[in-house]
Amino acid sequence: MVKVAIKQPRRKPGRPLATADVDTRKALLSAAHDLLLESKGLPVPISAICEKARVNPAMVNYYFGGKRDLTVSLFEQLCESWNPALESLLLLDVPPSKKLEIHIRQMIRNYQSTPYASRMMTEVIMTTKPAVAKRLGNNFVRPLISFYERLIEQGVAAGEFRPVEPMFLFFSVVGQCEYMFASLPLLSSALGITKVDEEFQESFIKHTTELVFYGVARQGQPATEVIDKPARKATPRASKASKASSQVSG
Repeated sequence: MVKVAIKQPRRKPGRPLATADVDTRKALLSAAHDLLLESKGLPVPISAICEKARVNPAMVNYYFGGKRDLTVSLFEQLCESWNPALESLLLLDVPPSKKLEIHIRQMIRNYQSTPYASRMMTEVIMTTKPAVAKRLGNNFVRPLISFYERLIEQGVAAGEFRPVEPMFLFFSVVGQCEYMFASLPLLSSALGITKVDEEFQESFIKHTTELVFYGVARQGQPATEVIDKPARKATPRASKASKASSQVSG
């Protein structure tokens, strides 16, 4: 019997094994996340990221196309972890004003847990190509504006909110939450604020919540009365109503 040698296809030079693709990519993103947390958002050399991930620096170009796209992918990963909470929040069986308060609190806590996110996004947006800006818009801006559209509809229907422009509400909420964390170095030198502790964070959440509430509240509506009501999961009936609202806004 004649044995036939089967020639295996050759990999291109420098191309990693397919089975290692996911692990290597995750390792780079995880290393970048950890080092940016340690540096509090200050730039981290690509060599340090690769050393922590235990991969060759050439792998950054292979998987992401460069450090900039690695940064964008890291921010997209953050957005993927944040966005599902928006849909769940719309289905809670609480007043729309309470949902807005929960959202603001969670957004501030997100920036607190990943303080590098705001500075990283600003840097990328200011120096990036249109295609990358579109990626950020699809993963961050659009989901939030869609959430605000539907939340405002619920608030107007409940007699709590005025029909404000969702895009302007996005600027108001995100702008306030983001700038405080992005400008910590400035606040440190100008006001002596070196870190955001629990007391400072709670005060900032209360201030931002009340400022936004009074901005969107229908005239004469004491919006802050609903702040302390406990949140419950939506009943099937409430969920259907929310879905209907979503279809109208979509």
